[in-house]
Amino acid sequence: MRRVGILYGRGCENNLYASNTLVPLLRWRRALRDAGIMLVFSNRIVPRILDCEVILVIDYFDVPDGAVPGGREAGILATLGSNGNKIVYFDNADSCGTTQFELIEHVDRYLKKQVYRDRGLYRRHVYSLRRYCEFYHERFGIDDPENERVRPLPGEHAHKLMVGWHGGMGPYGLSNRILRKANELNYALGLPIKAQAVRDMGEIVFGPRGRVAWPRKRYDIHYRLYIGHALNTIAFARGRAREILAGLGGGYDVRTGAPVGRREYLREMRLSRVVVSPFGYGEICRRDFEAFLCGAALVKPSLDHLETWPDVFRAGETYAPYAWDFADLPAVLEDLLRSGRAKEIAENGRNNYLSTISGTGKTNFIQRFSHLTTF
Repeated sequence: MRRVGILYGRGCENNLYASNTLVPLLRWRRALRDAGIMLVFSNRIVPRILDCEVILVIDYFDVPDGAVPGGREAGILATLGSNGNKIVYFDNADSCGTTQFELIEHVDRYLKKQVYRDRGLYRRHVYSLRRYCEFYHERFGIDDPENERVRPLPGEHAHKLMVGWHGGMGPYGLSNRILRKANELNYALGLPIKAQAVRDMGEIVFGPRGRVAWPRKRYDIHYRLYIGHALNTIAFARGRAREILAGLGGGYDVRTGAPVGRREYLREMRLSRVVVSPFGYGEICRRDFEAFLCGAALVKPSLDHLETWPDVFRAGETYAPYAWDFADLPAVLEDLLRSGRAKEIAENGRNNYLSTISGTGKTNFIQRFSHLTTF
């Protein structure tokens, strides 16, 4: 039996019991044990963690936005590996380009939810740390308040950079103030509630009774989100997409405008044929997975520049991509809604996504986790 320590932080995302990255480990820990991998969870550095052959660090460091990890974090990682332990660091940042390569020399593997296909982008400065922000800056002349910089990927450590798993492995659907408080308390107490509590929340909310049959969908396009953003490049892209939606002919019913409560937001999405999901702080967001579960066709800027896992973003099959300059966005939407392809992509996206969080997904995750933690 191989022991893998899971050292996690006290922070949590807006879901039921755990961060999305941690959820599959909690949910499938018994299956992992059956496969010969014993997981040991802790939010503190304790002997039972140090006794593990491999230690996976997830969200342990509380690094404020814009801050650079420094000596404290590096020292902790060095301590963790001082007994010959193999250290795997999971960088949970939202985008491919927001990195903490100051830490990579102190670990044996460095995981991200998604990475650039062109690893050379990690060797140079990318405007506002995001390739799409750089594109909007160069093509449309949009400037951000600060052009953040991070340490480039050291060539001698480049082999450590690997794809972990994206946030779609988390539970979507149930999320409210009480559940977030329960989540925070569970973290603070050291995760006494584990796998049995972390169920497939998406299927509970969006199961057969929660789904809306295609003929009963009443809205054409769902685009209800915040346009304003701390980064002008992202705000520009979101605003430009909204302008294009407003200018569509054909009398399409578009759900947009001021934010609504979560229950109404999900009700609208279930009743929509298409969900447009632009980039935010990261390329991938919870809206993408909500669209899958709601049975809507997901429309996003092209993701051809990145690699992620599981493979749920298949251009033209599980989502409809549009060009970063928006030139083809009207045509993409017109084609989806007039040809009937929206229904096909919606069904493909939902079925493929559900397969990643079901029995097949469990088997694939165990294989991937074993690969990522085997040396």
